[in-house]
Amino acid sequence: MKRLALLGAVALLGCSEGERLPLEPGGDEAAVHPVLDGVSWGVDWNLGEAEYTEEGWAITNDLGFTFVLEAGWLVDYSLTLVPCTDTVADAGWERLLGIGVAHAHHVEFDDPSEVVPQHPEGLGSPGPAGLGALSFGAATYCSVHWLVASADEGALAPDGTDLSDVALSVSARWQGAETAGALDLSTEWTNGVLLDLQVVPSDLGDEPVHGRVTVVRSLGHLFDGVDPTVHTDLQIAWALLSNLVEQAEVRFELDPKR
Repeated sequence: MKRLALLGAVALLGCSEGERLPLEPGGDEAAVHPVLDGVSWGVDWNLGEAEYTEEGWAITNDLGFTFVLEAGWLVDYSLTLVPCTDTVADAGWERLLGIGVAHAHHVEFDDPSEVVPQHPEGLGSPGPAGLGALSFGAATYCSVHWLVASADEGALAPDGTDLSDVALSVSARWQGAETAGALDLSTEWTNGVLLDLQVVPSDLGDEPVHGRVTVVRSLGHLFDGVDPTVHTDLQIAWALLSNLVEQAEVRFELDPKR
């Protein structure tokens, strides 16, 4: 079960700070971890300075290389809330590997908030997507875990692309100061991240709530640190996966329909 690679990169990458509920807090009100009895999952993109062109998404990285992202797939393998009672040390997640594909049979973790959609996102047309809604017994949750992992054998993208053993694929062209080239890479490597989940207490009320939890990734910084003149495809693939999880944020909203 690939989802048991949960937090495959936690030991290497640590925890990212998630966003609070998108309502301005009043005064010095401290954020708290919410008590949830349900979650509606989603993923989205922060486009940043990425610009759409007829050829694809133009993204200039921190090294001055411009990449035109033409196509590709990202597999959101699983998402889960992590109760405050389950610390990284207690769950043993720090023992999990951050690189590779042997991400089964390490540490059992199970929470009723978990979804395993193996959702393929088309990188040529990034946008928001809902990944399902769940209801469960109320618990206090401290974190969100998002896992990128290779799709199971026989998994297909909406356009029919075979995503068996694919976690991330990218087709792009790049331009430097004096040279240009193309990327066409695919990887089955796994990467994941724990994102802190905190909200303003006055926005919660006294009862457990159903939250809308969206993991937002950065498209504009996807290629940061990548130098295609010296890095191999394997190095670039890992850099992309690292950027995705390191730059991810949590958007939390109350779901008024629940």
